[in-house]
Amino acid sequence: MEITVVTLREADERFRLRSLFGLGRADDDAEVVVVSGDVTLENLSLDFSYLDTWSGLTATNSASFSGLVVDGDLTVTDWITNWEMDFRPFLLLRGDVRAKNFGTSGSEVLVEGNLEVAQTLAGIYNHGLTVIKGDTRAEVVLTEEHAFEFHGRLNAEIGDECLQVRR
Repeated sequence: MEITVVTLREADERFRLRSLFGLGRADDDAEVVVVSGDVTLENLSLDFSYLDTWSGLTATNSASFSGLVVDGDLTVTDWITNWEMDFRPFLLLRGDVRAKNFGTSGSEVLVEGNLEVAQTLAGIYNHGLTVIKGDTRAEVVLTEEHAFEFHGRLNAEIGDECLQVRR
């Protein structure tokens, strides 16, 4: 596993970020954390201040990092969370993801592989979006005004009547 910091311009050239996320007028010099290779973590917090702490790096062009790209599989033994409601660091996961719990709010999250959550997959608030391109398995999926897109199979108990799964 290698952790680097690149500009949004560089990350966009490599991963097409502007076509995947609503980055709007984000500054090309904003910084993105890129993890190359498979990674195992105890926890992952996507909130701005915690992303800096987790990576051990400091953003130099802005107050915080704009997002995180994991170019490999991600295993989190406990939880992935994002509780910042209105804004985000985005999260691009290019491989499969395994976590005990996964809760998101204002972040835009794209899982290009499969998502396996041992317990609860939760989305809170209406500014974020969670997209899973592969299959999803979770004990429970809960949502409160949060958009999920499941492009593969969904195997879970649905914990909210507002969650719509379209095939």
